[in-house]
Amino acid sequence: AAILGLSGDEIVHDTGKIFFKRVHENDIERFTELLAALNPSNSAYHTEYRVVRNDGTTVELEEVAEGFFDREGKLQRVLGTTLDITERKRAEKALQLANERLEMAYRASGAGTWDWDVDGGCLVWSSHLFQLFGLDPQRNVASLETWNAILHPDDREMANENIDRALRDHTALVNEYRIIRPDNGEIRWINALGEGRYDDRGQPVRMAGICIDVTSRRKAEEELRENERRFSTMFEQHRAAMLLIEPESGAIVEVNSLQRSFTGTQESN
Repeated sequence: AAILGLSGDEIVHDTGKIFFKRVHENDIERFTELLAALNPSNSAYHTEYRVVRNDGTTVELEEVAEGFFDREGKLQRVLGTTLDITERKRAEKALQLANERLEMAYRASGAGTWDWDVDGGCLVWSSHLFQLFGLDPQRNVASLETWNAILHPDDREMANENIDRALRDHTALVNEYRIIRPDNGEIRWINALGEGRYDDRGQPVRMAGICIDVTSRRKAEEELRENERRFSTMFEQHRAAMLLIEPESGAIVEVNSLQRSFTGTQESN
């Protein structure tokens, strides 16, 4: 009665008419078909459905019940247990929404998660991390061996040393390295961030974190360095005497060789 928002008298005298009126309009057909399908050889059911209380609120229910039949096979009564699972359903929907948002964030950022059981040696990668590494989760196993196999040869020793150092010194892992994707041979830059977990003796038992594809950032940094190098070369070798001045302070930032030889001007300290 409390679940349905009915009084005790309503429940006692109800022949089913009041109850069925309370079943949500989108669930009533499925629910009645379920009851109609009961027979002596198929007498039990487990289902979920919604009811609408007198105050207009909707309650989600889980029901496990069994029908009892007479000798002629006619349904006489149904006995069972009904649970209010409204809060559980709300929590499940909230969790699903949070996971969907997290999924979109991982997809948009080109990131994947990992979890390493240091003691047992078991390594777990998210589906996004397999994609990031250019690996097929149906054919490849998440392991240190698999990870080392795709590391750029010039970065392999450094990347492993960074992990060992973070676990040894109990510091956060910041590990930037290159991989060679097996699926297309493309070189990608990965930034791995992680945290270790330790037992009472300070021994590492677990490390978990995230890997982010930072190839675009590394390319932008390399292009910036190349542009600065070209400008510096052009500035220094220009046939005209040149200097760079900071607009706000008026300080001389840079002087080319011709300017220094003509005037003796030097950069401001």
